[in-house]
Amino acid sequence: MQQLSKLAAILSLVINFAFAEGNFYTVTKTYFNDKESFSSVIYPWSIKNVYTEEESKLVKIHSEVGDYISKGDALFTIKPTRLTKEITDLVIDYFEKKEKLSIIKSKYELAKQQYEEGSVDKKEYRESKILLSKSDLQLKEMEREIKAKLENKEISIDFNKLDITNIKDICNEIFVGLKQITYKSPSNGIVLDNLSLGKESSKLGRLENLTEGAHIPNHTNIIGVAGNDEIKVVFSVPETKFEDIKVGQKVTISGLAFQGIYIKGEVNKISQQAFKSNGSNLSQFLVTVKAQLPSEYLSKIKTGMTAKATINYEEKSRIAIPIIAISLDSNNKSKVTVVNNEGEMEERKIITGTLKEDLIEIKDGLYEGEIVVLPN
Repeated sequence: MQQLSKLAAILSLVINFAFAEGNFYTVTKTYFNDKESFSSVIYPWSIKNVYTEEESKLVKIHSEVGDYISKGDALFTIKPTRLTKEITDLVIDYFEKKEKLSIIKSKYELAKQQYEEGSVDKKEYRESKILLSKSDLQLKEMEREIKAKLENKEISIDFNKLDITNIKDICNEIFVGLKQITYKSPSNGIVLDNLSLGKESSKLGRLENLTEGAHIPNHTNIIGVAGNDEIKVVFSVPETKFEDIKVGQKVTISGLAFQGIYIKGEVNKISQQAFKSNGSNLSQFLVTVKAQLPSEYLSKIKTGMTAKATINYEEKSRIAIPIIAISLDSNNKSKVTVVNNEGEMEERKIITGTLKEDLIEIKDGLYEGEIVVLPN
């Protein structure tokens, strides 16, 4: 009798499945290509900063913030307060050492001749040769130092012709030439306001507020020239997404100010140091994306514009079911009805994830191969 009852129950279950054909779904895996967007700002990829080389007074700013300039265009002019004396002192010192080198060289030639004649020993000859080499090396190092200080100053010195007859004229040329120094742009690009490096330079205020006669501390970054053909966006991702982001991943950059334009970039750098962010319990990591800006968009996309970076995560195979299989319990938690191993229907709580068309990812609560009930 009991066997007949079990057989009837099984037969009833088979009949019910047959009548309900199409109202059941076998849990399987499907591929998800997740995307996620992050807010950011357009930044230039590279900036060439222009520094003053000594304490000075500002004479004139030739370019305004936001101007497009070409390589060699005038940026600003200053009047050095110390450089003139420093360089002229170096030139005079160089001249004196050059005169001494001439004497040392004559002594070496004499020692060489006497050594070959056998009137002096080898030690004395070698000492004169070593002294000549050291003196010549010191002179060349001074020459390089003077050239470095005169770089981009439109002043040149022919060191081979420097002698007692023209030393005064050369020092006067340096004095006149360094009364004012005009710094020029190192490349094509956009002028940026870079008065923000350190306590001294921050005291100068913004570039547009600087006036003639303003005091400029030594090694101050007055202006930066940003290349406009490459851009970057920087955004933070929560620690739960850290493993999903890889260097080289494709990113699409868009923005409200340039709607309909989508710039293709890729992840260039991922910070390895997390930081805490206000309003979130999760630690964050900075992600830097680099992108080439096509020439047709140079006039439309500018530094400082807000942007949205959409990152494409690696495609993964995940458990998914039709979204219509899901209902909510009294606590607004997702649940489904499954057919258990005994052929009976039972409710089960689940945790959902990414949506893909009419399917939804199931992060927890179901296993591949289980059967869920779909509504009629």
